Amino acid sequence: MATRDGHAERSLEVLFHADGIHGVSGEELDCGRVMAIARAFGDSLNEGDGRFVVGHDARISSASLAEAVSLGLRSGGHHVTHIGLCTTPMVGWVGAEGGYDGSVMITGGHRPPEYNGLKLCGRDALPLTARDGLPQVRSRVRLPFAFDRSCTPVIEHRRPLDDYSCVVRRFLRGAGPLKLAIDAGNGVGGIDTRRVFDHFPHLWRHEIDFEPDGRFPHRSPDPFASGALERLSECVVKHGCAFGLAFDGDADRAAVVDERGQPVAPGVIGALVALRLLGRKPGATVLYDPGCGPAVADAIEGGGGSALACGSDRSSIQAAMRERKALFALDASGRCYYSDLHGTDNALRTLVELVQVLSGAAQTLSELAGIIDQGSAA
Repeated sequence: MATRDGHAERSLEVLFHADGIHGVSGEELDCGRVMAIARAFGDSLNEGDGRFVVGHDARISSASLAEAVSLGLRSGGHHVTHIGLCTTPMVGWVGAEGGYDGSVMITGGHRPPEYNGLKLCGRDALPLTARDGLPQVRSRVRLPFAFDRSCTPVIEHRRPLDDYSCVVRRFLRGAGPLKLAIDAGNGVGGIDTRRVFDHFPHLWRHEIDFEPDGRFPHRSPDPFASGALERLSECVVKHGCAFGLAFDGDADRAAVVDERGQPVAPGVIGALVALRLLGRKPGATVLYDPGCGPAVADAIEGGGGSALACGSDRSSIQAAMRERKALFALDASGRCYYSDLHGTDNALRTLVELVQVLSGAAQTLSELAGIIDQGSAA
């Protein structure tokens, strides 16, 4: 293999971050570097005969980078299953459910349109981070990339949307009539959401920017960015919706507004979901990010759960869920993690759970949120 020089080392420096691999597409993140990273990733998990699933978001460069990931993995003798345009939670579910050695999601997440990145997970959809996994991958990257053996000649293509949607849909059964607004922000969150909700005509939804567009012409891929919730809030108030939810670019995080169009803190949303889940499994362990504030822990304990503080990054939370056999976890950035979805974060599932909370509630979302905040103050 070719060895790295100083320029190559610096080019990697800008790509590897604490939470994953990302950079400006076509400049910092190009096909050559992606092939080299994918090869190193595959070899770090399985020497020469691994099984990997690859998906991508709607960004303009994502489909091309997905092909580069495939070439990099197959150059090491690994086997690749492409699932195409999808959400990050879907890739995680497919990887864990199918027993793959690892998964790669090509996505810039909540970052501006000119960025892209790779979210790398090992078995059971456990993310690789700067603390665990990414340093090992980086140490094996060789630039410039070179083919040193024959590629695995076969690529499998799967379309798991129906199977995945069916799994999520079962959590929506029994929900009463409700009106809601959903903003996909031209990301990929509308793909599976529509497939799930089409089966429930009594759940009236106002769809905002459900068609994927990698330019993100209407708002930031980050729903927590300034001004990103304006159209959603206007829609909720105009149409009398119970709440509104906005996905980020790859649909693993979500921001929520109440019936007045006012943002609700992610920790409060997580607490409401936790209380619903604890109603079915009293005494279960729920992990929470201390950054959510004391109201969250108080609500979990008051709802009959065991509240345990955890780290704020995906890897720490998912590892802790397995170690503690936790039912649920939440963080301050808008992620919720579900034990019955392999401990992965899933914004569509959070949408489903909020529908269940509000379709059977006498109070509005703002009133429920106020109860949690007042409980902390008391």
